[in-house]
Amino acid sequence: MPNHRLPPVIKIHLVIGLVAGLFLVILGATGALMAFEPEIEHALYPSLYDVEVRGQPLPLTILDAKVVSALKPNERIGVCQFPARQNLSYVFTIFRSRRFPRQIFVNQYTGQILGTLSAVRFTLVVHQLHVVAGIGGCSALFLMFLVITGLYLWWPLKRISVSPKATGEHFYFDLHNSAGFLSSVFLLLFAATGAYMAFYPTISSMAHSSNKARISRKAPSADQNSQRQISADDAVSLARHLLPGATPIWVVMPERGDSPYMVKMRFPEDRSSNGSSAIWLDRFSGRATRIWNSRTVSLGSKLNRLSREAHTGDALGYSGKLIACFMSLALVLQVLTGISMWRKKRAKASSAVV
Repeated sequence: MPNHRLPPVIKIHLVIGLVAGLFLVILGATGALMAFEPEIEHALYPSLYDVEVRGQPLPLTILDAKVVSALKPNERIGVCQFPARQNLSYVFTIFRSRRFPRQIFVNQYTGQILGTLSAVRFTLVVHQLHVVAGIGGCSALFLMFLVITGLYLWWPLKRISVSPKATGEHFYFDLHNSAGFLSSVFLLLFAATGAYMAFYPTISSMAHSSNKARISRKAPSADQNSQRQISADDAVSLARHLLPGATPIWVVMPERGDSPYMVKMRFPEDRSSNGSSAIWLDRFSGRATRIWNSRTVSLGSKLNRLSREAHTGDALGYSGKLIACFMSLALVLQVLTGISMWRKKRAKASSAVV
């Protein structure tokens, strides 16, 4: 059928699909990989992550000294990341002037440095590609439109199966319709949560969110001329005391003389991989200069956390990751079958004209 006779909804659905197709394929492919990002990372570098549990981990001050001894000129420790399980290593992110960061993996029970990796590697590049392909939430909005109009176009035939006798255009049509309907709820959820996370910072800033620090983040620092400074171990211990029940995930080391420690934490009900609670601690006095408690934040911040958990599949644990992976692959399938149908229609139209 010539393109100019297509109903308006199909035309718009087709144009948006073609315009956003490449970005949606990247989103789907990278999203499928990101669902199991930690597992892929560990499978690629088992010698850097796997450690034998031997009692209690060494103090951070000892591990910090081990890492410092391995640093090159113009390098500093930026972040220490704690493992999700006891048999996984500590990861220290090293910042370097005018170069990409690198990560040093340390056995927390023996102090042995297991190796180092650049921050520019497969899993992190995949993660960044996913963010870039989102184009600030625009791809998510396109996906929402495509899912809604796709359901509208699906409704008259209500096809949810692929005929074993279907070939060529009919096969792609059946596959596109069936996969589209079966994945529609999940893709709409991914699109809605992706758009919310992309636009939340702007919305929050415009609305002057009431979710402020319990203590001003600009609170004056203690005497910076003091010889005594709290250690990273002290910072983590104080954070545990201030947010009882929360588990430290990583700690940011102070960069300048007036920089605080920042301890990122997670409560048991918080399923986000990066945690949603944090404490900023003055490096001299140990006083909290800012506290971000995921249990007491504003409704908007809680929705942001829940959106992230739903978007990644973390809300349902391993089952949620499987769903996120397969539905992301379904998005790739939708785009490819849609483009295949469009190409075959164009080929038919060209042959009819000739």
